Amino acid sequence: MKNKILNLALISSFTILLSACSFEMGHTSSSQSMKQIKPAKLANGKTVMVGYTNTKPEWGCKQVNRLSTVWGYDKLKSLTSFSVSPYSYLQKRAIDYANEKHINANYMKLYIPSQTEIMGIKTHYGARATATYYLCKKPPAKNNWMF
Repeated sequence: MKNKILNLALISSFTILLSACSFEMGHTSSSQSMKQIKPAKLANGKTVMVGYTNTKPEWGCKQVNRLSTVWGYDKLKSLTSFSVSPYSYLQKRAIDYANEKHINANYMKLYIPSQTEIMGIKTHYGARATATYYLCKKPPAKNNWMF
């Protein structure tokens, strides 16, 4: 019984330690990569434009689906894969979801929750990151800057 309690305490401590770690890859909501819109290929051969920018009225977009996920979990999964940033992991997960659900979209907006600290403790780990899928009459073009 003591071994089970000790193991549980160690696992809990390790989980809290991992949750407290922050792995940001130098991105903030104002960084250049967050202003870009880039193409990504879906399994059906179609291209979806991916960005962190809200849709604009002139694009004529209609929301067709939405994926919501726990941002702290995505960050932890990207850390354990050792191959992608949390942002790339979220994009890959969103594209996999679009392929799995056969979503007919030509723009995918990714949303990363803002980072907040209370007394030095980051509080965004339980916040929701989203991928919102749109079918636009005039989808955004690839760009390097979006003001």
